[in-house]
Amino acid sequence: MVAKKSRKELSNTKKLIFIGILVLILIQAIVGLVLVIQAYSSLNESVELLEDVKDNWETGTIAEITVTDDDCPSGYDMAYNYVWGGSGPGCWCRDASTSDKNRYNVNCDLCQGSCSTNETRAGCTDIDQTSSRRISEWGDSTGNDGGVICVKRTDETFAKHGVFSGSSCPSDYTKCGETAEEVFCTKEDECPIAEVKIERKSVASNLAACVADNDCYVIRNDGTNFYRLTYRRSD
Repeated sequence: MVAKKSRKELSNTKKLIFIGILVLILIQAIVGLVLVIQAYSSLNESVELLEDVKDNWETGTIAEITVTDDDCPSGYDMAYNYVWGGSGPGCWCRDASTSDKNRYNVNCDLCQGSCSTNETRAGCTDIDQTSSRRISEWGDSTGNDGGVICVKRTDETFAKHGVFSGSSCPSDYTKCGETAEEVFCTKEDECPIAEVKIERKSVASNLAACVADNDCYVIRNDGTNFYRLTYRRSD
């Protein structure tokens, strides 16, 4: 009788051990799946970054830049020309008082979706959704028109014509730049544009100098301040 009981207990112990092993395997599988998902997400981000770098290196260098209020001149393309996807509705609660937010259990400053009844009672206001739009001008939040930045590109790309710092260019090319990120071999009359800056400046002390400078463009002017575009070549 004792022997039979021992065999039964041994059988139950084996079952518990087997179940424990299955649980451990399941936990490891779940952890492994999570790690695989994270790794895949990181890989996608890395691939997208590499694709951006590849596209950038295979894009023709900028030979000339100008600003216009209308369409770009012949031979020029818009520097900014893409579709912004828009935004969904929201609920603005940052201006609501802390006491009202606590009273109606509102825990966000910018809440997703239209305002709920409690959020409205707390003093929050709805933010309308914004439809998608094409972005092609450099403007500001006042809603006034900005300037269209236009660039003329060459057929030369950094992927084909970029060289390491200290290296030399072929005899029929001109070497542009000195630092590693700017060294470039070109057959163009001038070195490509390597840097573009857009700065907000006061009209009173900066406008006249910008207008007189061939390498400076006024993007927009509100009477008090203006946006100044300047550029530098990789000479």
